[in-house]
Amino acid sequence: MEEEVVFNYLWKSPTPSKVLAFSWTLLLDRIPTRDNFDKRRLLDAEASRLCCFCESVVETSRHLFLHGQVTYKVWLRVMKWFEVSLLIPPNLFIHLSC
Repeated sequence: MEEEVVFNYLWKSPTPSKVLAFSWTLLLDRIPTRDNFDKRRLLDAEASRLCCFCESVVETSRHLFLHGQVTYKVWLRVMKWFEVSLLIPPNLFIHLSC
């Protein structure tokens, strides 16, 4: 249900098509992360699956865009700039619905 609301909002927004396409891909977890490459067997056996920024957690889209150490600092600055408080949600659908 949450997903349907977010997708409907996304497609009705006046956002540029490139941003819409990326958002759609991100929400469907289809961006090229190391985790997705691993699932599709596109990484060598000895290749790292860890995040390219923190090198401590498997690189997933949720980690890269919500919960990573670098990402968290970016979100804090954005929220400070907008003068709002925000708890980082557990997934991207909840984040976009906020």
